[in-house]
Amino acid sequence: MRFLDELKDRLEAARVRSEEVTRRFQAAQAANQHANQHLQKTQGEYNAAMAEFNGWQVAVATETKREAEALKEKEVITVSVEAIKNPAPVTPIIADPATGTNKTELVRATIRQQPGGITPAEIWDKVKDQITNKTYLYAILGRLKDREEVSVRRGKYCFRLPKPEIVKSEDQAMQIQ
Repeated sequence: MRFLDELKDRLEAARVRSEEVTRRFQAAQAANQHANQHLQKTQGEYNAAMAEFNGWQVAVATETKREAEALKEKEVITVSVEAIKNPAPVTPIIADPATGTNKTELVRATIRQQPGGITPAEIWDKVKDQITNKTYLYAILGRLKDREEVSVRRGKYCFRLPKPEIVKSEDQAMQIQ
């Protein structure tokens, strides 16, 4: 009987340990579930913050681009109203291989003669005798625009003046030349 009593005591001790382990397991499961809920909530907040951040990045990029374009427009020196109303008389330029005048220089000179701007159609009317292909004229205009020698406003090409240079004098005051 002693052996049977010992087995009953062991069984009771095992049952108590099993209940304690079960309680700790259930507490761990509850803590795990709570942690998962907190993780999901935090993940949702993170996703919302990232969406807002991406929105601000797009806004900053757009605003930076707009400011850069505004700065470029300010760099282009505008022509006085009188120069637009009374343009200088246009003298035709003839592309001559003997003198070294090329087609690009011909287009540059044509644009320079019109301080108020000139459309590609007007340029074509002036240079069609020297440039035989109209698409070549557009290629020249594209190169001039890429090199930032000309700017386009409302479909008219205008010649850009060079940017002023800033020079420091001996007394360290900034001067624009």
